[in-house]
Amino acid sequence: MQLEYRVLARLLARQVAELEEEVEKLRRKWGRVAGATDDLEEAKRELQALKNRLESL
Repeated sequence: MQLEYRVLARLLARQVAELEEEVEKLRRKWGRVAGATDDLEEAKRELQALKNRLESL
């Protein structure tokens, strides 16, 4: 019985470690997505400013 608990504890610890790795991967991925979204929004603003300047000429 004690051995079973130790084996289960090891398995759970391994699964927790794997899940923590996946969470970290997702955090990095979504951090890049958020950064790209910010870049896109900035590019849109710059494009709109250029468009406004052209229209005023």
